Amino acid sequence: MSISSALTNALTGLTAAARRADVVSANVANALTPGYGRREVQISAMSLGGNGAGVRVDGVTRAVNAGVIGDRRLADAETGNADLRAQALARIEGAIGDPTSDGSLSARLGNLEEALILAAARPDSEARLQSVADSAAILAGMLADLTGQVQDIRMDADQEIARQVGVLNTSLRQIDELNADILAQRSAGRDATALMDQRQVLVDQVARIVPLREVPRDHDQIALFTTGGAILLEGNPAEIGFAPVGVITADMTLQSGALSGLTVNGMQIPAGESGPLRGGSLGALFA
Repeated sequence: MSISSALTNALTGLTAAARRADVVSANVANALTPGYGRREVQISAMSLGGNGAGVRVDGVTRAVNAGVIGDRRLADAETGNADLRAQALARIEGAIGDPTSDGSLSARLGNLEEALILAAARPDSEARLQSVADSAAILAGMLADLTGQVQDIRMDADQEIARQVGVLNTSLRQIDELNADILAQRSAGRDATALMDQRQVLVDQVARIVPLREVPRDHDQIALFTTGGAILLEGNPAEIGFAPVGVITADMTLQSGALSGLTVNGMQIPAGESGPLRGGSLGALFA
């Protein structure tokens, strides 16, 4: 081997080592970056006329544990579902009040019951009869206020459903666009790992709204399906439909048709725990 060949071989090795050092430093710097997948440099031996000619950097691949990511996404969906339910129940509990406090619904009912017992014992007492009327009026006022607060909670849920459906549709379209961009980058022989990081962040966002499974396709493409069986992305992104209302009253329900359900590509689907989009934060809003 000539000195020139030896130097060339050494140079290819140094180039590969430098590329590896760059990748390692990027991995360390982005260890806590959302969506970042660890990079690995792929190298192979080169030969010229049957003789070794150094090494070649074939490219940079993205190494992730798809199983762990999938399980984490399902856990995120369950957490989002539980958190929203807990928030709604906490608001209702706050409106009803602590049973041990004087201003709670239980206390108001107790006051009315006590007034009725006293009035029954002395029906000729105007003071006791007035106490019954006063207690009943206070209870009626609290029930009316409680009804208003419950409708406010329902109104907030309706608006949040509309917001999450908007996020869902926007994210699915962006994931579909990234699929196309990744395919174009790969076809041109360029590095698409940064685009794959962006795509993972968007999929994570969708997974908090509805629990899903990511299915790999050829050429680093992905498809998305909910655990309830709905197709979110397979070739084209699904379009989720929802029609929010301006005001919600006590008589308005999903069953009566006064409140909107969900559609997928224009097809009506069951909402809540029985539907294909069940689970996640979106499912909790229909509970």
